[in-house]
Amino acid sequence: YDYVVSGEGEQMVLDLLDKIEQGQAPARPFKLTQTDGERLDLDSFPSPDYSFFPPSDYTIPNGVNAEISRGCTAKCVFCSETHYWKFRGRMARNIIDEVATLYYDRGVDVIWFIDSLVNGNMTELKEFATGIIENNMNIAWMGYARCDKRMDLEFLTLLAKSGCSVLN
Repeated sequence: YDYVVSGEGEQMVLDLLDKIEQGQAPARPFKLTQTDGERLDLDSFPSPDYSFFPPSDYTIPNGVNAEISRGCTAKCVFCSETHYWKFRGRMARNIIDEVATLYYDRGVDVIWFIDSLVNGNMTELKEFATGIIENNMNIAWMGYARCDKRMDLEFLTLLAKSGCSVLN
């Protein structure tokens, strides 16, 4: 290997690429490690640039992976998610904007939210679902969720209307 990233690598990899482009590449092998306790603000990231990746080239046509949050709100002793990541979610408006760009500009209509917990912030999830409906986006989306008694029939019906087809 040349480089190893331990932790959230988005900013570390960009900094490394800048150094490489400036001719200041660190000696290899090199390990990049996120500072203990440091957590990235997920809303500060730009939306991914899919302009070089035609969605139709993938196994799930017109589909992409996205992220609503990182970490988990539970405190399960057997799971590293709780201890390492510390739950952080994106604001619904940020996610809706990303999905709208994918939907209207790239033809993406399937979104798999790959994070551990789409329902870690129920208020933002409800706002996301409402925004998808209000913006008339006919998408299918899925993700992982914890059982939560606040997800009653009315809440689940709203998610289904917004295109939620699977909650694992």
